[in-house]
Amino acid sequence: MLVQQIIKAIVSGRKMIIAFVLIAVCISLAISASMVPIYQSKVTFVIAPNKNLPSSRDVVSAFTALDTLDIFSTYADILSSVRVIEEANKVVGLDDEEMVSYKRSTQMNPQSIILELSVEGPDAKKTAFLANEIGKYGIQFINAYFSVFEIDFLDQAVISKSAYKPRTYRDMGIFAGFGLCIGLIVVIFKELLDIPINQFVQRFSMDNESL
Repeated sequence: MLVQQIIKAIVSGRKMIIAFVLIAVCISLAISASMVPIYQSKVTFVIAPNKNLPSSRDVVSAFTALDTLDIFSTYADILSSVRVIEEANKVVGLDDEEMVSYKRSTQMNPQSIILELSVEGPDAKKTAFLANEIGKYGIQFINAYFSVFEIDFLDQAVISKSAYKPRTYRDMGIFAGFGLCIGLIVVIFKELLDIPINQFVQRFSMDNESL
Protein backbone atom coordinates (compact mmCIF):
# COMPACT_ATOMS: atom_id res chain seq x y z
CA MET A 1 0.00 0.00 0.00
CA LEU A 2 2.73 2.43 0.97
CA VAL A 3 4.75 1.61 -2.14
CA GLN A 4 1.72 2.24 -4.33
CA GLN A 5 1.17 5.59 -2.65
CA ILE A 6 4.81 6.57 -3.24
CA ILE A 7 4.63 5.56 -6.90
CA LYS A 8 1.39 7.49 -7.26
CA ALA A 9 2.99 10.54 -5.65
CA ILE A 10 5.98 10.41 -8.01
CA VAL A 11 3.79 10.02 -11.11
CA SER A 12 1.38 12.78 -10.14
CA GLY A 13 4.18 15.09 -8.98
CA ARG A 14 6.57 14.54 -11.87
CA LYS A 15 6.21 18.14 -13.05
CA MET A 16 7.19 19.41 -9.63
CA ILE A 17 10.18 17.04 -9.54
CA ILE A 18 11.34 18.25 -12.98
CA ALA A 19 10.93 21.84 -11.79
CA PHE A 20 13.20 21.19 -8.78
CA VAL A 21 15.82 19.60 -11.06
CA LEU A 22 15.74 22.54 -13.50
CA ILE A 23 15.99 25.08 -10.68
CA ALA A 24 18.99 23.23 -9.24
CA VAL A 25 20.71 23.12 -12.66
CA CYS A 26 20.10 26.85 -13.16
CA ILE A 27 21.60 27.59 -9.74
CA SER A 28 24.65 25.48 -10.66
CA LEU A 29 25.10 27.33 -13.96
CA ALA A 30 24.76 30.69 -12.22
CA ILE A 31 27.42 29.76 -9.67
CA SER A 32 29.78 28.48 -12.38
CA ALA A 33 29.29 31.63 -14.48
CA SER A 34 30.12 33.86 -11.50
CA MET A 35 33.33 32.02 -10.60
CA VAL A 36 36.77 32.92 -11.94
CA PRO A 37 38.19 29.88 -13.82
CA ILE A 38 41.03 28.22 -11.94
CA TYR A 39 43.69 26.20 -13.76
CA GLN A 40 45.95 23.54 -12.31
CA SER A 41 49.45 22.46 -13.32
CA LYS A 42 51.46 19.65 -11.77
CA VAL A 43 55.18 18.91 -11.60
CA THR A 44 56.52 15.53 -10.49
CA PHE A 45 59.98 14.81 -9.11
CA VAL A 46 61.95 11.61 -8.67
CA ILE A 47 64.24 11.17 -5.66
CA ALA A 48 67.15 8.74 -5.69
CA PRO A 49 70.50 8.24 -3.91
CA ASN A 50 73.33 10.25 -5.38
CA LYS A 51 75.15 8.17 -7.97
CA ASN A 52 78.45 9.72 -6.81
CA LEU A 53 78.25 8.27 -3.29
CA PRO A 54 81.70 6.95 -2.32
CA SER A 55 80.75 3.41 -1.26
CA SER A 56 78.07 0.78 -1.65
CA ARG A 57 77.39 1.01 2.09
CA ASP A 58 76.41 4.64 1.65
CA VAL A 59 74.05 3.63 -1.16
CA VAL A 60 72.38 1.02 1.08
CA SER A 61 72.06 3.57 3.88
CA ALA A 62 70.51 6.01 1.45
CA PHE A 63 67.89 3.51 0.31
CA THR A 64 67.12 2.73 3.95
CA ALA A 65 66.55 6.42 4.59
CA LEU A 66 64.22 6.56 1.58
CA ASP A 67 62.08 3.86 3.17
CA THR A 68 61.41 6.07 6.18
CA LEU A 69 59.87 8.75 3.90
CA ASP A 70 61.43 11.48 6.10
CA ILE A 71 63.30 12.80 3.09
CA PHE A 72 60.01 13.26 1.24
CA SER A 73 58.62 15.46 3.99
CA THR A 74 61.80 17.54 4.03
CA TYR A 75 61.81 18.05 0.27
CA ALA A 76 58.07 18.81 0.23
CA ASP A 77 58.57 21.50 2.88
CA ILE A 78 61.43 23.02 0.89
CA LEU A 79 59.39 23.14 -2.34
CA SER A 80 56.56 24.96 -0.55
CA SER A 81 58.86 27.30 1.38
CA VAL A 82 58.65 31.07 1.01
CA ARG A 83 62.28 31.32 -0.10
CA VAL A 84 61.86 28.93 -3.02
CA ILE A 85 58.60 30.54 -4.12
CA GLU A 86 60.06 34.05 -3.96
CA GLU A 87 63.08 33.04 -6.02
CA ALA A 88 60.85 31.36 -8.59
CA ASN A 89 58.60 34.42 -8.77
CA LYS A 90 61.56 36.63 -9.67
CA VAL A 91 61.43 34.93 -13.06
CA VAL A 92 57.64 34.73 -13.35
CA GLY A 93 57.08 38.32 -12.23
CA LEU A 94 53.80 38.14 -10.31
CA ASP A 95 52.98 41.05 -8.03
CA ASP A 96 51.85 40.54 -4.44
CA GLU A 97 48.13 40.70 -5.26
CA GLU A 98 48.47 38.19 -8.08
CA MET A 99 50.59 35.86 -5.99
CA VAL A 100 47.81 35.51 -3.41
CA SER A 101 45.55 33.90 -6.01
CA TYR A 102 48.09 31.15 -6.81
CA LYS A 103 47.87 28.21 -4.43
CA ARG A 104 50.65 25.64 -4.03
CA SER A 105 50.59 22.18 -2.51
CA THR A 106 52.86 19.14 -2.41
CA GLN A 107 51.91 15.51 -2.22
CA MET A 108 53.93 12.39 -1.50
CA ASN A 109 53.26 9.00 -2.99
CA PRO A 110 54.09 6.52 -0.20
CA GLN A 111 54.23 3.64 -2.69
CA SER A 112 57.04 5.13 -4.79
CA ILE A 113 59.79 7.73 -4.73
CA ILE A 114 57.70 10.32 -6.57
CA LEU A 115 56.99 13.77 -5.18
CA GLU A 116 54.31 15.98 -6.74
CA LEU A 117 53.97 19.76 -6.73
CA SER A 118 50.62 21.26 -7.70
CA VAL A 119 49.93 24.92 -8.50
CA GLU A 120 46.47 26.41 -9.03
CA GLY A 121 45.79 29.87 -10.43
CA PRO A 122 43.55 32.01 -12.67
CA ASP A 123 45.98 32.11 -15.63
CA ALA A 124 46.87 28.81 -17.31
CA LYS A 125 50.23 29.96 -18.72
CA LYS A 126 51.41 31.64 -15.51
CA THR A 127 50.28 28.65 -13.46
CA ALA A 128 52.41 26.25 -15.50
CA PHE A 129 55.32 28.73 -15.62
CA LEU A 130 55.26 29.21 -11.85
CA ALA A 131 55.09 25.47 -11.19
CA ASN A 132 58.13 24.80 -13.39
CA GLU A 133 60.13 27.66 -11.89
CA ILE A 134 59.37 26.51 -8.33
CA GLY A 135 60.46 23.03 -9.34
CA LYS A 136 63.62 24.32 -11.03
CA TYR A 137 64.77 26.46 -8.11
CA GLY A 138 63.70 23.80 -5.61
CA ILE A 139 65.92 21.25 -7.37
CA GLN A 140 68.87 23.64 -7.32
CA PHE A 141 68.38 24.45 -3.63
CA ILE A 142 67.90 20.84 -2.51
CA ASN A 143 70.79 19.40 -4.51
CA ALA A 144 73.09 22.14 -3.25
CA TYR A 145 72.39 21.38 0.41
CA PHE A 146 71.70 17.62 0.38
CA SER A 147 74.43 15.51 -1.18
CA VAL A 148 73.17 12.03 -0.26
CA PHE A 149 70.09 12.22 -2.46
CA GLU A 150 69.40 13.74 -5.84
CA ILE A 151 66.06 15.17 -6.91
CA ASP A 152 65.17 15.90 -10.52
CA PHE A 153 62.16 16.48 -12.75
CA LEU A 154 60.16 13.46 -13.76
CA ASP A 155 57.47 15.46 -15.61
CA GLN A 156 57.35 19.21 -15.95
CA ALA A 157 54.13 21.21 -15.91
CA VAL A 158 52.22 21.84 -19.12
CA ILE A 159 49.66 24.53 -19.85
CA SER A 160 46.21 23.28 -18.96
CA LYS A 161 43.64 23.55 -21.77
CA SER A 162 40.60 23.40 -19.51
CA ALA A 163 39.79 24.90 -16.14
CA TYR A 164 40.21 22.81 -13.01
CA LYS A 165 37.46 24.81 -11.28
CA PRO A 166 34.58 25.21 -11.79
CA ARG A 167 33.78 21.82 -13.28
CA THR A 168 30.57 22.90 -14.93
CA TYR A 169 29.19 19.56 -16.12
CA ARG A 170 30.13 17.71 -12.94
CA ASP A 171 28.57 20.43 -10.79
CA MET A 172 25.44 20.39 -12.94
CA GLY A 173 25.11 16.65 -12.37
CA ILE A 174 25.57 17.02 -8.60
CA PHE A 175 23.05 19.86 -8.36
CA ALA A 176 20.59 17.96 -10.59
CA GLY A 177 20.90 14.98 -8.22
CA PHE A 178 20.18 17.21 -5.23
CA GLY A 179 17.22 18.74 -7.04
CA LEU A 180 15.86 15.30 -7.87
CA CYS A 181 16.17 14.14 -4.26
CA ILE A 182 14.50 17.26 -2.91
CA GLY A 183 11.70 16.99 -5.48
CA LEU A 184 11.05 13.35 -4.59
CA ILE A 185 11.01 14.11 -0.86
CA VAL A 186 8.58 17.00 -1.33
CA VAL A 187 6.05 15.13 -3.50
CA ILE A 188 6.18 11.97 -1.34
CA PHE A 189 5.83 13.95 1.89
CA LYS A 190 2.96 15.92 0.35
CA GLU A 191 1.19 12.71 -0.68
CA LEU A 192 1.63 11.05 2.72
CA LEU A 193 0.50 14.21 4.48
CA ASP A 194 -2.63 14.51 2.35
CA ILE A 195 -3.84 11.02 3.35
CA PRO A 196 -4.40 11.65 7.12
CA ILE A 197 -5.76 15.12 6.40
CA ASN A 198 -8.34 13.72 3.98
CA GLN A 199 -9.24 10.98 6.46
CA PHE A 200 -9.61 13.57 9.23
CA VAL A 201 -11.89 15.78 7.11
CA GLN A 202 -13.95 12.80 5.98
CA ARG A 203 -14.37 11.59 9.54
CA PHE A 204 -15.85 14.85 10.81
CA SER A 205 -17.94 15.58 7.73
CA MET A 206 -19.78 12.22 7.82
CA ASP A 207 -22.71 11.53 10.06
CA ASN A 208 -22.03 8.44 12.16
CA GLU A 209 -25.63 7.20 12.02
CA SER A 210 -26.58 7.79 8.39
CA LEU A 211 -23.05 7.58 6.96
